[in-house]
Amino acid sequence: MTPLPSDNIIWTDDQGTADEKMLQHFFPPQVKLFGNLVNTLHDLHPETSYKLTLSALSFSNRKKIRQKDQDFYNLGIKRSYKFRNKQFNTYSYGMGKEVILVHGWGSFGARWKSYVNRLVNLGYKAIIVDAPAHGTSPGRFLSIPDYIGILMRLFNESHDLYAVVSHSIGGICSTVALNQSIQRKKCKMIYLSAFNSCKTMLNKFSRCIGIKQKIIECIEGWIPKYAGNELSYFSISKHLHTMQADIMLIYDKEDYIVPSTEVLTLLNTHSSIEYIPTFGLGHNLRSDTVVEQVLEFIKG
Repeated sequence: MTPLPSDNIIWTDDQGTADEKMLQHFFPPQVKLFGNLVNTLHDLHPETSYKLTLSALSFSNRKKIRQKDQDFYNLGIKRSYKFRNKQFNTYSYGMGKEVILVHGWGSFGARWKSYVNRLVNLGYKAIIVDAPAHGTSPGRFLSIPDYIGILMRLFNESHDLYAVVSHSIGGICSTVALNQSIQRKKCKMIYLSAFNSCKTMLNKFSRCIGIKQKIIECIEGWIPKYAGNELSYFSISKHLHTMQADIMLIYDKEDYIVPSTEVLTLLNTHSSIEYIPTFGLGHNLRSDTVVEQVLEFIKG
């Protein structure tokens, strides 16, 4: 397959500028002190420094639930689950074929309320997830393997799964979970601002914290002991070719969290993706136009 050109559809990132924006918006000023601690600890006890890094990257900076979001939750049918030693909640709305909506890190299920209302009006059953340590679910930490396990349980219990809409790292977790689940019916996968690989995520977040590159590389080699699989296993592109799915990807030029190289990888690996670039919406992609584009894809 001929690689896609890096023209006005795909953009080259200024890595340093993007990392600095992310550092300012998502991390407290003292986070560099944590990075220094990890760098020093690595020389004394490497595995402890790896565990400490992944604990930091699993920490959820929980957002306060606003009253309008709580009102939205109250309209749904709540179910509470236990997974390993964690608890998480789901909320379902409407009846019909199931559309499961999966939030990213530090977000919560109520981010999908504009989607849910329209999905219900179209005759679908919308199910939102509050992952552990997010939204209404208790806790402070959530690892990628745990998020995958949680979603796999939901997919296994789904009776009529029709589509999965995911944002940010929810895309990786949804893809791996669906591929590991017992679901084999063709469905629709919609990715909003999706990371393709956990390797990219690990490198970007670790750089922001100030962890040395040599230590990041050591962590990559240690991941199988932590997660049960090589780091390369946790990527969208590794699993899509074995799934039966119609795929849509929406990505914004001003997304400084997900590098555009992640989008390029997906488009060059899977030629059938319906790709929609946007401008000026940033990582969150909050827009009525985006909602309508997603709904048209689901209906089509």
